[in-house]
Amino acid sequence: MKHRSSFLTYILALFLISSSVPAVHAQKIMVGSCTLRDGAVYTGELVGGKPNGKGRAVYSNGDTYEGEFVKGLRHGEGTFNYADGSRYEGNWTKNERNGKGTFYAVNNNRYVGLWYRNKKEGSGTMYYYNGARYEGSWKNDKRNGKGLYTYENGAFYKGDWVDDKKSGKGIFDWGDGEKYEGSWANNERNGRGTYFYATGDYYVGDWKNDMTGVESISSKTATSMRDNISWESAAEKEPCALPPAIPTPAPSCKANKVEKAPSSGKASQPTRVTGSTT
Repeated sequence: MKHRSSFLTYILALFLISSSVPAVHAQKIMVGSCTLRDGAVYTGELVGGKPNGKGRAVYSNGDTYEGEFVKGLRHGEGTFNYADGSRYEGNWTKNERNGKGTFYAVNNNRYVGLWYRNKKEGSGTMYYYNGARYEGSWKNDKRNGKGLYTYENGAFYKGDWVDDKKSGKGIFDWGDGEKYEGSWANNERNGRGTYFYATGDYYVGDWKNDMTGVESISSKTATSMRDNISWESAAEKEPCALPPAIPTPAPSCKANKVEKAPSSGKASQPTRVTGSTT
């Protein structure tokens, strides 16, 4: 019994000694410079000859990244400054924008929200340079799911989106007492819907390609509306373009081997219903 107690004491002593001695094979953190696979020049913390920890990378096209690295890749918190003046601040995973982050566009648009594999995905808010704002769901860099788009003049659309277009169920309120509630498809009123007038009159019926149908089941009827228009703006057709009201040239979308700047688009408003009510 006495020998057993001595043996246990010996084992415990060895454990305490080994735990207090640093591992022989632990890699040291050094500060230095190296060239990354994509040609960027890195300066910062190195582990095993690879960027690991905090550092700064300068790319051949003028882009820069300052933040955290893991095994030579942008990973963790960091800021990427694009040569065209745009900027991303937030989370990274293996060289890609992932998690929470903010993107500042050249035209002063700003997106704050979630990212997945370099694209806006999940919940996020886009603040447009002209005062408009979108709050809601994103998928594959586009408005998808439920969302609220508030225009610079106070009008708003609240409802379903598919690939940056109003599709599904939604409400468009002009902010002056008139609004539409019903079905949408491809950015136009399609299906069953109700148009409410500021006077208290309303139209209930079918819509096709933003036009009212002949039949009305309401007490007071809207009989006509303006000519059908395409309200898919240039900003929606070209995600990196400025809205058409601005006469300056549209900036080009950034695309290179190192990074691709996220795109953004501005939604437009539907035409009102016009005509007399009885």
